[in-house]
Amino acid sequence: VGWPILVLAAAGLWRLWLTGLRDRLTIVLAAWGLAYLGYLGVGTLLPVGPEFERYAAEFVGRVNLASYPAAVVLAGAGGAWAWRSGTAMRVVTGILLLLAVAGGIRHWADWIL
Repeated sequence: VGWPILVLAAAGLWRLWLTGLRDRLTIVLAAWGLAYLGYLGVGTLLPVGPEFERYAAEFVGRVNLASYPAAVVLAGAGGAWAWRSGTAMRVVTGILLLLAVAGGIRHWADWIL
């Protein structure tokens, strides 16, 4: 998840906060965020010995990977809102989506090649 997705996810989070939706998806996203913060806190704030630092770093990396789907769902909500908000926001959203796709293709190509 690159910075374009994070920007759109922030917009999606802001819109969900303003609308105050109480549907199942919003509750799941809130729980996902709380679990992320809890696991991130456990993985970074608890002391570990030098021989276990690599494992702690791997744990934090896996927690980040587990949070990507929530970020993408929020980015979809933010992108949908921005797309309906007028021409200027539609252009910004289009650019962010193109940058996100380009970043994904670049990372995929690095992984494959």
